[in-house]
Amino acid sequence: MMKATSFSHVSTSHASNPPGRASALHRTSADWLTYFRFNRETPRSLPWNDETPLTNTEKQIIAHSISYFQLGESSEGTHLMRLARNYAEQSGDCHWVKVIKLFIGEEQRHAQDLGQFMRQHQLPLAQKHWSDTWFRRLRRLANLEIALMVLLTAEVVATLYYPALGIATRSPLLHDLCQQIHQDETQHVQFQTETLQRIWRSHPQWRQWFTRILYRCFFQVTLIAVWVSHRPVLQAAGYSFTTFFQQACIALNTNLFTEVNI
Repeated sequence: MMKATSFSHVSTSHASNPPGRASALHRTSADWLTYFRFNRETPRSLPWNDETPLTNTEKQIIAHSISYFQLGESSEGTHLMRLARNYAEQSGDCHWVKVIKLFIGEEQRHAQDLGQFMRQHQLPLAQKHWSDTWFRRLRRLANLEIALMVLLTAEVVATLYYPALGIATRSPLLHDLCQQIHQDETQHVQFQTETLQRIWRSHPQWRQWFTRILYRCFFQVTLIAVWVSHRPVLQAAGYSFTTFFQQACIALNTNLFTEVNI
């Protein structure tokens, strides 16, 4: 039986209703700038004084997995910022660079919070991992469109992973931390989806179709790699490979492919 792997009582007032958004879909860069600034400036408390210890079994389940995600969240985003500046110059979007800088800062905050939790529970930080190296190299070789597809893949996976991590132990701190990150990642998926949709609508029909096929293949191969690296956490939350694969594909289809005629 599949456990509930979402936060059923998550408050969405903070994350799903960013101030200044123009509509439920198709927000402008100015809307996203308002959202990310609001998110940065609105304090969100976490129970850092929680002293619930992790059992040895819980540590074995999450130690390697959480360290790889913490590493992935810690990117400096140098190449993405360069792509953002190029896009802003070409499009005349005066807000874009600021939005990307705030987005990177939000990911780095996730890394800081995860790192603090890990140090509090004597969990080792990862210095490198093949999946993180692979994703970073792909982004560095890519243009903005491909870089966003790589990022979106990681964000969609994160919307499934963090709820699973949040219920993999008895730690109230980890649960609340994962709840906050999950809220942010859900908005990141929407942000990158809207940007990719704008880019794709500028392409001819044949290129949209070809991009869709290639991206689905990349996404599905990535899901296999994620399962191999993070299976203990996902299984602890009740996932089988099939349910994880299906839910990730549904999440991608729902967010990315419903608004683009490709």
